[in-house]
Amino acid sequence: DLDPAKKPRIYMRADLHGDLKSLIENLRSMQDQGLLDAHFKCYLRHPEMLPLIRKSIIHSCGHDDHFTYVLADICRSDLDMEIEGRILAETQSDSHEL
Repeated sequence: DLDPAKKPRIYMRADLHGDLKSLIENLRSMQDQGLLDAHFKCYLRHPEMLPLIRKSIIHSCGHDDHFTYVLADICRSDLDMEIEGRILAETQSDSHEL
């Protein structure tokens, strides 16, 4: 249940060997439903991952200007990256496309 009053953010997790394309498609679907804000934070465990992650996001989305990349100590040791999106309180019909 995506109740913005209870939890205003959603976190999507993947590793470099996971299917980033599927992750982006899931984010796009949630955004198309008006559930997510247009801007995302992508937390990276290793800075050397940035070129590969950016390339994958640009390949999937056509651009990555709506992503902010942050070097972070991700809690789960089995994850190399985490994407954070903000859940919208109200549905927006004019959301920015991924």
